[in-house]
Amino acid sequence: MLDGPKVLPFEFPSDLQVGMKIRVMCSVSQGDQPLKFIWYKDSFPINIDSGLKIQNFKDYSMLAADNIQLTHAGNISCTVSNEASQATYSSILKVNGMNINDYFYKSIIT
Repeated sequence: MLDGPKVLPFEFPSDLQVGMKIRVMCSVSQGDQPLKFIWYKDSFPINIDSGLKIQNFKDYSMLAADNIQLTHAGNISCTVSNEASQATYSSILKVNGMNINDYFYKSIIT
């Protein structure tokens, strides 16, 4: 009988600013191979054109960005599956920085 995956918790730093780098690992504490990793942002698969990079390995997957932006903020989930079952863990990615509307407003005022 195959052992289904169990995803270990992961968190994003709470003090992320626009332009910073991030690296987050999604790994499992159990689960038979082969494992399939899929990352989601707000319930949609993360697109490689989004500026977020995904590297999948045998037992874990890495989500990375070299220049985090406000558009990257959201509910980030990692789903791991094998022939037995699937498991998901989610964490909120918050990015602190100036909103583009704030930038234009402040530019007009000053």
